[in-house]
Amino acid sequence: MNRQLRPAWALGVGALLAGLLAAPARGADSPADLARRARQVFEAHCYLCHGKGGKNEGGFNVVLDLKKLVATRRVVPNDPRKSKVYQRMTSASNAMPPEFDESDQSDNPKPLPRPSKDDIAAVEAWIKAGAPDVPAAGPARPFLSEPAVLALILADLESIGDRDRPYARYFTITHLYNAGFTDDQLLTYRNALSKLVNSLSWGRKVKAPRAIDPAGTVFRIDLRDFKWDEAIWTAILAHDPYGVTYPGKTAESVYRLTHCALPYVRADWFVLAASQPPLYHEVLQLPKTDRELEARLDVDVAANVRHERVDRAAFNSSGVSRNNRMIERHESSFGAYWKSYDFAGNVGRQKLLTNPLGPGDGPRAFKHDGGEIIFNLPNGFQAYMLTKADGTRLDKGPTNIVLDKEQPDSAVVNGISCMRCHKYGTIAKTDQVRELAELAGVFPEDVAATIKALYPTRGAFEALLKEDADRFARAVRESGAPLSETEPIFELARQFENELDLVLAAAESGQQPGPFKALVARSPRLVESLVSLLVSGGTVKRDTFVAAFPDIVAALRLGTYIAASNAPARIPVNVPARVPAPPAKITNSVGMTLVPVPAGSFSMGSDDGEDDEKPKHTVRITKPFYLAATEVTQAQYQQVTGATPSFFKGPGSLPVEQVSWFDAVAFCNKLSLKENLRPYYAIDGTNVSIQGGSGYRLPTEAEWEHACRAGSTTKYSFGDDPSLLGRFAWFDGNSKVNDSYTTHPAGEKEPNKLGLFDMHGNLFEWCWDVYDKDFYKTQSHVDPTGPITGTGRVLRGGCYFYDPVSLRSAFRLGFDPANRLRNDGFRPARTYP
Repeated sequence: MNRQLRPAWALGVGALLAGLLAAPARGADSPADLARRARQVFEAHCYLCHGKGGKNEGGFNVVLDLKKLVATRRVVPNDPRKSKVYQRMTSASNAMPPEFDESDQSDNPKPLPRPSKDDIAAVEAWIKAGAPDVPAAGPARPFLSEPAVLALILADLESIGDRDRPYARYFTITHLYNAGFTDDQLLTYRNALSKLVNSLSWGRKVKAPRAIDPAGTVFRIDLRDFKWDEAIWTAILAHDPYGVTYPGKTAESVYRLTHCALPYVRADWFVLAASQPPLYHEVLQLPKTDRELEARLDVDVAANVRHERVDRAAFNSSGVSRNNRMIERHESSFGAYWKSYDFAGNVGRQKLLTNPLGPGDGPRAFKHDGGEIIFNLPNGFQAYMLTKADGTRLDKGPTNIVLDKEQPDSAVVNGISCMRCHKYGTIAKTDQVRELAELAGVFPEDVAATIKALYPTRGAFEALLKEDADRFARAVRESGAPLSETEPIFELARQFENELDLVLAAAESGQQPGPFKALVARSPRLVESLVSLLVSGGTVKRDTFVAAFPDIVAALRLGTYIAASNAPARIPVNVPARVPAPPAKITNSVGMTLVPVPAGSFSMGSDDGEDDEKPKHTVRITKPFYLAATEVTQAQYQQVTGATPSFFKGPGSLPVEQVSWFDAVAFCNKLSLKENLRPYYAIDGTNVSIQGGSGYRLPTEAEWEHACRAGSTTKYSFGDDPSLLGRFAWFDGNSKVNDSYTTHPAGEKEPNKLGLFDMHGNLFEWCWDVYDKDFYKTQSHVDPTGPITGTGRVLRGGCYFYDPVSLRSAFRLGFDPANRLRNDGFRPARTYP
């Protein structure tokens, strides 16, 4: 279909303009009348593409807000010829509106209504009159404060079931609402949020975030709808530069009901961060290689090519690739799996039109340099992965191969660049190879036959493209967003990166402009960073504002600022992890209380401690687990094994000691059998290996420290002050009885925030891991389990006769696992059933 973007009427625009300029002025019209008439013209001829239903072609969804047209310099008061809106409506070379709505992808789109001479004259008269605004039709918007947002969230949580609350998470655009963004802009941004969360989902149904307030500024999702877990949300918080925990009963109730210290984030920031690496990869749970992804999608590329179950097209030029390109389509578990083969050049084995049978080393096989993967998610949306030639995942494509001129460095960024380019799903391409194969003499007969088997006819290939585009279009519409030439995700991301004026900076700080400006003026720290906001029309760069945000929080006494982690793993180090969990505690057959420890991330080790504690690094525990609330007591040990080996005799609540690492492992298996659980360990003499299951086990060293810290980043779980240690621990300062050091009954001191007692002091506790003093230098940042080889095993927590330094959360020792000492005990863990 040929869509004429410059209709015939525009060819005579010179004569038209002459007539317009000679048209009589509407001198009798009031400024309000001129404004209303101009707005009517924009609504009739521009609004369909620029605002209606959240559409935002060209980033122009403010077309009905006359004040913003002036503020954004699209209209220059008193000067139509310098006004971009007027220029576009009267330009012969770029007539607007276009003849057809570009988002209408049908074969027979309806023509758009054309503006008349009177319409254009009305816009001109309005601009010449100074571009007045339409008088306000009703009361101004109420300002939604942060306490109001928390109250909305609490009311919503109280309206849903108890079992759903831990999975509820929220996104807000309240600050944009407070900053005066138009209803059409806000709708575009709602669409962007809905499209993005569904583009990151492995759930089978499209789920649009649900607005919980009449203004449509706060949105709830259920983590389960997208197959996200608490670790995914924790990864999101790792990047959030606006994390604040607020004081007060409302906030505390929100945190308690969601089991999360930060259950909501700003939607505009999220759309920017989660539409590109590294967060795009983390939330989408995208594997690191194409082979892993293909296994997940049940796609065998090599077998499909070998068995000729693939549909290919190759061409000399592409909208993104700088060189020739080949694309191929495979059937996957959820629809289509598209793979492109891209090249750094066009000669030799990189010339596709003569070498279309790759990749590989055989005859007529090409050698590519990288590629892009587009695949359907279970809900019909598309996801993306850029790769090297060997299939390794990339964050950005090399600019000598592919380009995205909308990015500052022109690099194709995985996620957001692909979404912007594929806003309608798959892009129609015309193959050039099969046509050559059908010409006699171009290829040998056997090669030509293979080409015809791999490269379908034009009609067949177009049918596949349409099938996949229709699947994507259905998913987008189910999300509530329209198909749009301008991708709303890209537009919201770009909006977030824009400079902030005083109104927006104040709104992002939860303040009205006047009080916020006064706050900046009287704060030396804020003046240093935000001084530009004190001048009329001043703006501040986004990165400057983000850097100043902790000072804003402190100056306004909003609450506790939670810094995003700068660790390589990009996981938050000081967000208390509270995640969906079974009942708060369970009690087993021997009276042992087990406390749920949520999955999450924490800062492991210490740069200020012993050498074996360095470097401090961020670790992610991906699965929640139970941990005994106290060290195993003598009474509990005796119920399971029939005896107690302890040196210190006394009440059964004394912790058992003089147990080796092997004794602790054997206890775990015996307790598992006692409760009809599969033993976690396979034990053959001194050879112990993991066989899995939900039986009892020793915690890994990382799990132990994660549980000990309970969200803290300080020296101890309760803070940095060792003078408080006596409230939480038995150590050399308080554990003497009759001048002799001794153990004390379990659970007599205060627990940490998770309800775990004696994590500091009383007894050292065996962990699963082999001890290596240099392990932290090479340790995995996700679920580490210790070195593979070594002789010692890790002990943690300090004991009744050690000094405060040795009771720190990061302190670690390694001992012979066969040792039975009177200062060593243990507490078992158990994986969630």
